[in-house]
Amino acid sequence: MTGLELAIACAVGFVAAGMGAIAGGNSLIVVPVLILLGMDSVSAVATNMFGVTFLSLAATVRFSRSGHLRRHPTLGLTVLAVPGGIVGAGIAVSLSHEALSAIIAGAMIVMAGFLALRAGIGAKTVHVSRRRVIIAYALSAVWAVYGGMFSGGYTTVLTVGCVVLFGTTLLEAVALTKIVNLVSSATATAVFIATGTIDYEIAVLLAIAMAAGGFAGAHLAIREPKKLRGVVIAIALILALALILRAAGILPGG
Repeated sequence: MTGLELAIACAVGFVAAGMGAIAGGNSLIVVPVLILLGMDSVSAVATNMFGVTFLSLAATVRFSRSGHLRRHPTLGLTVLAVPGGIVGAGIAVSLSHEALSAIIAGAMIVMAGFLALRAGIGAKTVHVSRRRVIIAYALSAVWAVYGGMFSGGYTTVLTVGCVVLFGTTLLEAVALTKIVNLVSSATATAVFIATGTIDYEIAVLLAIAMAAGGFAGAHLAIREPKKLRGVVIAIALILALALILRAAGILPGG
């Protein structure tokens, strides 16, 4: 890449990371941009995942300082993210994601509608049954594979899932999914390092930009919790559109 192209990639990474720290979906922006700048799809996914690791780390640091992280279900989801990240990264090397993108887009539209219609959801912690928790962990284990495979929209769906299935507040869900995504992306990155698919010339600068954006986004979520629900809804709809365009071949993807 030229110096200008690197600057564009880093600027996009910073903005996307800020959005990602709040509601996820940054990969749906960064990966297509990297491909448009000349990277092949596998390298773009792998290089972006390297950056996502540092985004998640910076956001986790900011959320941990605010006291909004809770042990349950963070610990369980983090454990599930490890095998999911390994399997997903292995699949990402050879899998085309068009059909999966369309399915995830539909899920995001449903989630956005659900949040819009349920005004009080995510405002306070809700007690849930053991059966619901078991189901939530089972679904999370499956979803972790997608997180390692591409990551686009992974934390968006997981955030709403934590609110609906685990009974967390929306801010708690936003915070805990950063730790889960940190473990998932770091695991996937390790696989990509082993396969030699990361472009380090771009990855290092992108990681710095995304870490800064992730910290800024987490800070904004903490400072403006009342606006969080509207932001999550808006981002979910934007990401759904991006996924539909990607599935249709209008936008490049992993």
